[in-house]
Amino acid sequence: IAINGEEELMGWEPTPYPQIQMVSQLKEPYDRLWQTAIEFNEKHEKWMNGPFMELNAEKVEEDQGNMWRTMHKLSKTFADLPKPKKSAELLKHKLNTFKEHLPLLQVLCNPGIRDRH
Repeated sequence: IAINGEEELMGWEPTPYPQIQMVSQLKEPYDRLWQTAIEFNEKHEKWMNGPFMELNAEKVEEDQGNMWRTMHKLSKTFADLPKPKKSAELLKHKLNTFKEHLPLLQVLCNPGIRDRH
C-alpha cells in the first residue's frame, strides 16, 4: 500500500489496513474475469481477422486453453453469483466455439505448407 511506504519514509510505524487487503482478495476473481474477457476479445479479433502468416497455432491453442481453464475455475468460484457466473459461462462457450477452428488454424499455420502453397 502506498500509504505504508510513505509512513516508512517518515520513520513511522506502518498502519495496518486489513479491510484493504480483504477487499483486494474479494475483487481478485472479478479482475481475472474481466482481464480474461478483454484478452480474449483482443486475441479473437487477431486470430479470426488477422493475417494467418503471423499466427503461431501452438501459442493460439495454449492461450485458448489457459483462458478456458480460467473461465472454468471462475464459473465454480461464482457458483452463487448468477451475473458473474453467466459472464464466465458465456466466455467459456465462446472459447469452446473458437476451439473448433484450431485444427484448421494448425493446418494453415503449418510452417511446412507456407512456402509451397
